[in-house]
Amino acid sequence: MEQNQTKIETQHFKFFWQKYGNAISSIILVVLLIMVGWQYWQRREVKLTTQASAVYESLLVSYANKNDPQTQALANQIIDDYSRTPYATMAAFLLAKQAVEQNQLTVAIDKLQWVVKHTNDPSFKAIAQIRWARVLLADQKITQALDVANAVDAKEFLAEADAIKGDSYVALKQFPQAKAAYQQALAIMPKESALYSYVEMKLNNV
Repeated sequence: MEQNQTKIETQHFKFFWQKYGNAISSIILVVLLIMVGWQYWQRREVKLTTQASAVYESLLVSYANKNDPQTQALANQIIDDYSRTPYATMAAFLLAKQAVEQNQLTVAIDKLQWVVKHTNDPSFKAIAQIRWARVLLADQKITQALDVANAVDAKEFLAEADAIKGDSYVALKQFPQAKAAYQQALAIMPKESALYSYVEMKLNNV
């Protein structure tokens, strides 16, 4: 009886393998290829991140030493060669900061736009939008600043965006809208925030 049962099971297995063996082998091969590819991608990303970290450390030293040409070269190297790492975003922020310090507002805007376009981090994107709008205000591009502030959708940065809207409306001499924007900013901004009293002062001066 046991021998017959074993024979039947063997026949069933042979039939099953003849019918589905090729498909199963293909699936196994695909899974193995995916696993190998994923492991390769992970190792490559770790390698790129490590390399970007080393270049970024050199960038910070160069910036601290006020070596502007080297700072720009290293930052652009990170942006070009390691664009998928967070270090590229931080390098772009640093170049934007340097450009503002040198009153090169167009350069600063270009680097902040790069962050908005390329980062996958919502917070980094919002920070770039806030700084971009501030630079546009400094460059007297008021309507553009208002547009950028309106595009901010990260909840934790909405208060700052509203404050920028208030500043933009003041510059446009649209004082009722400025007042409403400042009020909205204060309504969602923590009172302990360093920005709260500053926005409150602006509201009182509208």
